[in-house]
Amino acid sequence: MRTDPSLLTWPAGSKRACPPPGRPAPAAGASPPGSGPPGTWARPSRSPRSPCRTGTPGGTPRWTYAGLDGSFAVFTDRLARGPLTIQALHGQSVRGSWVKDVSGTPTDPAAATVFTPHGARVVRSVAAIPGWTATWDPQDGPSVTLAVAVDGLVQAVDVPPGLGTLVFSYNPPGFTAGFAASLAALVILAGLLLAARQAT
Repeated sequence: MRTDPSLLTWPAGSKRACPPPGRPAPAAGASPPGSGPPGTWARPSRSPRSPCRTGTPGGTPRWTYAGLDGSFAVFTDRLARGPLTIQALHGQSVRGSWVKDVSGTPTDPAAATVFTPHGARVVRSVAAIPGWTATWDPQDGPSVTLAVAVDGLVQAVDVPPGLGTLVFSYNPPGFTAGFAASLAALVILAGLLLAARQAT
């Protein structure tokens, strides 16, 4: 399961959906939302909870229209955190820390270059499920495996001070044990077939 905090989808005819840029909202008395084909837009709500009205001070909208996904409108959160962010460890500061050269997709960052003077927690916006591991490859020294912790619903890794590359990888839980059991079964089966052939 992948988590992208910058996207939000609503049915295209929802009362909380905004019209695409350059396309006016239906006039009063127009057909109700959802009565037309997919992509029918309702008049934007003036409620503070509307994605069109919630934003930064000064009126900049937080949610902007990004397109359609089937019959759903997709909005992008302009204030969302990136796929990898840095948080301070207890009693430490993140001043001077940074993450760059992120590889992978926005919803599944696979690796990044990280620098932190005092050590820090790197939060990865991917669902925290069993099977994920992280490898820290420092500029100087051998690579080490780091524990992937749970930070709310997403993953977090505590990295040591210095400059290095943080790489995430996934192995389905039980895969190693299942593979070993399958290999043992094949060896036993091969032995039984060889014994039967020699007996004849």
